[in-house]
Amino acid sequence: MSQISFLLQDVLTLLSFVASHAIHPIGSNYLPPSALKQLNPLLTQSDSLPLHPTRNVKGQWDKHVRTSVSERHAPRIRWIHYLADSAHLIARAGSLLKPTPHFSQWLNPSADQRAQILFQSAFPSHPTQADEKRWRAFGLPGKHLPTPLATLQQLLEVFRQVPTSQTFTHRALVKLLALPHYDDDALEDQPANVLAAWLDLLQAFDVITPDQAPHVTPFGAHLLQHPNAKPFSLTQKIQLLHWLPLQDTHPPSLVAPLDTQPAILFALVEYAIHLATLASSRHTRCLFQLDETRIRRALDQDKTIAQICDFLEQATHDALPRAVTDWLYRIGGNYGHITLRSAVLLETDAPALLSQLTHNQTIRQCIHRTLSPRAVVVQPSHIRRLTRYFERNNYQPRLELANQRTTPKQFDQATLAHLYISARLVHQLHALTPGSYSPPYSILQDLAQQLTPHDRALADEIINESQNPLPRPRQPVAESTTADLEHQNTFLPIVVTAIEKNTLLEITYHSPYGEGATRRLIEPLRLEYRRTIPYLIAYCHLANGERTFRLARILELTACQESQTRQRRIVPKK
Repeated sequence: MSQISFLLQDVLTLLSFVASHAIHPIGSNYLPPSALKQLNPLLTQSDSLPLHPTRNVKGQWDKHVRTSVSERHAPRIRWIHYLADSAHLIARAGSLLKPTPHFSQWLNPSADQRAQILFQSAFPSHPTQADEKRWRAFGLPGKHLPTPLATLQQLLEVFRQVPTSQTFTHRALVKLLALPHYDDDALEDQPANVLAAWLDLLQAFDVITPDQAPHVTPFGAHLLQHPNAKPFSLTQKIQLLHWLPLQDTHPPSLVAPLDTQPAILFALVEYAIHLATLASSRHTRCLFQLDETRIRRALDQDKTIAQICDFLEQATHDALPRAVTDWLYRIGGNYGHITLRSAVLLETDAPALLSQLTHNQTIRQCIHRTLSPRAVVVQPSHIRRLTRYFERNNYQPRLELANQRTTPKQFDQATLAHLYISARLVHQLHALTPGSYSPPYSILQDLAQQLTPHDRALADEIINESQNPLPRPRQPVAESTTADLEHQNTFLPIVVTAIEKNTLLEITYHSPYGEGATRRLIEPLRLEYRRTIPYLIAYCHLANGERTFRLARILELTACQESQTRQRRIVPKK
């Protein structure tokens, strides 16, 4: 296997790792010690992390040795982290380190194109001050130099000018570059050691051969854009994932060869844990294991077990083993049939009082669902609005709300969450004003996939709170008609009696939306007046849900026997 294949796999492993874990970086964007220990075994070329015993608070050595490592002790992790950062594939989003939207674009090209992107980002032809600062911040070779990347470009220019078959010795390259040398330089900052470290970085890209007298490789000439470079491609035969023999005591496991499509591997970490990477000179394989927690997290993000099965079949290009399908449906087959959530109730001691309150449009906008003639569910975001209304109108409600301190919403990925909220709100404004700009829906999907479940829930809550204040197209105000007055005198007493005695009504209702006259069995809940027009809020057995009926459109109305009390089911409103 080539070094560039190992390098591309390690960069993908790093990005998949930070996407599936909550990594709180140290300083600007450095990986914490706990992340280094988890990530190191997953790389094709792992670092030997040293143990550094530390003292406790009193300055005494602890009995149990604690390790205190950082990226400066892990050169391989530091190098691939620099590559991802310089190519803008990873960045700090809020308090977490996460992949950027550029990462999804980096996954699509071929292997040689992805290597070209990393190489040009790591060694820019015209480095800026920000590039030089990033190189020094990651502690890469030559960090003590005033302009390490500019000096490194001189070395690359040497390789571009000479024939690809010409070899160089380290001593000749040191004299050619004329690196500065000072008496107080550390051992790693001496010119010979700096050059050797630079050559190691180039060997990781397969630019030069790993010899004492290196020369430029054909792929290196392609990356360097050498004048004599020939067309070169790293495209290899795509290999498929396959299942390991299933064990009853362990979740299903997958083996992914090194040449597996990177987009599939990155999508796989949404459902599986990357356990290990088995690297050798001939074969390199990644071991994944389906994880119950990640599958439930995907179900929380509106995925279904059928969609997860379809993805696994596409990844393996084969039907799922029966044991895998049974395991998945055992985990999430019954997911979503029952929902537990908190609610805020507005209760009155008499149905007439609730009917009187709903005369006001402010109260009607705050109601989410009607539970009974005396109780309605109120949207939590409208509690303050209701409280102010009651204060202005001299109502004194009894508050039985839980004492919850209102804290500002904290996002794990603040930048992505705010972009997601902004795009959603722009889409809502576009629905109100069709001529306005609307971003592509693919951007919304990309942002939603990158958010953590916590951030997605908070963002959706903010969007739902913002929906009601948005201006809505004005609807023509219905005016009272002669039919409204006639039905109010004829049917209204029967409806009020049915609400008080908790009995059913059988009506023939004419719908203005093309349904014609239909016979319905309803359970009256409460009366609501809009302007002077009476409406009946009731549970309809024909529609199996809560409906609003205008009394003027009721053609016939019959009260059932009092013994026929309501037996309706509370169906969750979708």
